[in-house]
Amino acid sequence: MRGLSLMTALLFAATAWADEPALPKTCLCSPPQTALARAVKNGDALEIKLKLVKAVAETHTKNVTVKKIKIVDGKQVEHEEQQQVSVCVMKPVGWNEVTLKTETIGVTVYDIQGKPVAWEKVAKALTKDTPVLISVEPVDPFYLQTMKPETLVIVGPPHVIHGGHAGNPAAPPIVLPPATGPSPQPGPKGSASSPIGA
Repeated sequence: MRGLSLMTALLFAATAWADEPALPKTCLCSPPQTALARAVKNGDALEIKLKLVKAVAETHTKNVTVKKIKIVDGKQVEHEEQQQVSVCVMKPVGWNEVTLKTETIGVTVYDIQGKPVAWEKVAKALTKDTPVLISVEPVDPFYLQTMKPETLVIVGPPHVIHGGHAGNPAAPPIVLPPATGPSPQPGPKGSASSPIGA
């Protein structure tokens, strides 16, 4: 009887393990950032205008409620007190604008399934300022499950994605792969040109 109970427990455990969701293949060092993107034609070339939120650190003081224990008539009594704490917050103060061009290799655009998106489709999807995700490393689809199906993910090196000069308008425009010709082949695992989550 005892052996039967043990076998039943093992079967239940095996079933529970089989139902466990798959872990993401990678953990992000830098989470994706939301930006606004708009595609515009410049002659035969396609440009993507990125707007990234520019923020500065500020220190704020706020009141928080903390629970403490004090002794009353020899007994421990829990009570609440108000305490002031300092917190650092990031305050949005404007936009960093970066221009990406479809001329040389630098950035790849993916859908949330991790598939590369052709530049023609990118142009149609970004006819106006549209929310996108930008990342400096490939993003495992696990982290994109809450995104809208049409969300685009732009992946590239930090100096490309962020413009290299924190949005300085004097900085030269950054360039992307050609809009025509064969689709770029996935690069080595973890490279900017490899599929999301590769």
